[in-house]
This record gives sequence, structure tokens and C-alpha cells, in this order.
Amino acid sequence: MANKIIKISILLILLIYTGCSKYEEDVVKVNGSKLSSSEFLEQVPQEFRKKISPEQWYKIANDWADEELLSNYAIKKGAFDNPDIKRRIEQAKKNILIDYLRQEILAKNIEINDEIISQYYNNNQGEFVREQTEVRALHILTTSEETVDSVKKFLSDSIAFCQIAMKYSDSYSPTDSCDLGWFTKQELLPELVSKVFNAKPNDVVGPLKSVSGYHFFYIIDNQGAETLKPLQEVKQEIRQLLFTQQLTQQLTRTLDSLRNYSELIIDSSRIDSLIPNMK
Repeated sequence: MANKIIKISILLILLIYTGCSKYEEDVVKVNGSKLSSSEFLEQVPQEFRKKISPEQWYKIANDWADEELLSNYAIKKGAFDNPDIKRRIEQAKKNILIDYLRQEILAKNIEINDEIISQYYNNNQGEFVREQTEVRALHILTTSEETVDSVKKFLSDSIAFCQIAMKYSDSYSPTDSCDLGWFTKQELLPELVSKVFNAKPNDVVGPLKSVSGYHFFYIIDNQGAETLKPLQEVKQEIRQLLFTQQLTQQLTRTLDSLRNYSELIIDSSRIDSLIPNMK
């Protein structure tokens, strides 16, 4: 049914893969609603656009059209006449506007530089002490015994661990490569803990068999409980913490100012009279 109503441009794939500059041409039309080329592309973050297949792009277009059809049908059936729907739409609108204020207005006034981060780290080192032993390692996972033999051969030839992982690991991530980061014993499969946590930096551990398959680990570092995490390891954590603190402070100051210069009346007697009736 939808395909009879929806007009999906045959130039869609050309638009994506040839860099067509007509970003305001419509990709989808549903009755009076339109999805422009630029709005269509914004459905997917830019860094992922080239990784999506043509079929996935068409699915995005059809999903948008289906949402338009269903939401417009709900309106025709009286959705906007429902008090609860009106309230939820108004609340959603407020949440969107407040999020815009936080991210696009207040956040742009916040600057967290390396000096501020270092100062916080030096003054609050107790927050960055390890509570238990942690290991940082690179990882290769495969379910194939044949692949295990290939990995062992390349490791013996001193090929870079993550280069091998890129080719053979089922868990390889383009974002994180093969680096697991820091982890505790509780975050590792029980059958792997002993070998991994008894290894030393620069050791290669594996293959180790588990319910998930065969594992290889390259141990980058191993730090015991009560050791201080280095600044570089917690730098992003501190940056986010300070950013959140400053954003909260700015929001509070903005709210205080708005309250001072706005006509605001809260009828406490009316509230008190209503509260008993709610019990």
C-alpha cells in the first residue's frame, strides 16, 4: 500500500555515492509530507553513511514513510483530541527545547583544558585508585579451529597483534581496534581469568577455549589493587565530570536569573489543599 503512495527518487543511490549537490530535492513524498535529500542523509551519522548498503538506505526511506503514514492516520483518528497525548507531546517538546539549551547554548560556553584536568587529578587522586587488580589487553576471538592455527602462525612471525585481529577476529571493532581497555576479573569469562591475570606485560596468552570460542590476548599492562590510575587513563573521565559540573552550574544560574526576572507564582495554599485529596 505504502509503495503506491510513496515516491522514492531513483536518484537516491546516485545522490549518496556520487555526491550530488541537490540536497533539497525530495527523496520521499507522503501525501503532503516531504523528506528532502539533506534531511534523508541526516537520518544516519556522517561517519556511517558509506558503510550502509543501498538496501539499508531504502529501508530508512520506507521506515520514515511508514512513520508518516501511521502518525497522520492517528491524527485523523483523533489523537490530538486526547488530553494525555496533548500532555505527552507538550512534555516531549519541553524536553527537546531544554536539551537544545544545554547542548547548543550553555555547553558552548564551557571550556575544559588540560591544565584544569591536571589540577583536578592532582587534588582528587583518591578518586582514581584501583579497587581491584585490572588488566589492559588486546584481544582476538574466533570460533574456527582453522583460524586458530593461522593466528598462531602469524603471531610466531611477529606480525602486529591488531593487524592479525583485523583479519581473523570475530570481535574486531573498527572503532576500538582489538583493544579491550582495562578490565577486572569479574568482567572476564571465569575460564579465562587465571591465565590472563597471571600474565605479565608483553605476554601473549592463548589460545584459550571458552563457550564463546578461542581467545588470544596480548597483555599491555597489569596493575594491582590500590594502585593509582595514570592521568592519561582517566583524562576523558575527568573531562566529562567537569563538563557535567559546569553545565549544571550554568543551568542553575540561568534558571535563577529567569526566575528573578519572570512573573512566577506558585500557589502553596492551593497545592496544600490538593495534596490530601491525592492520598
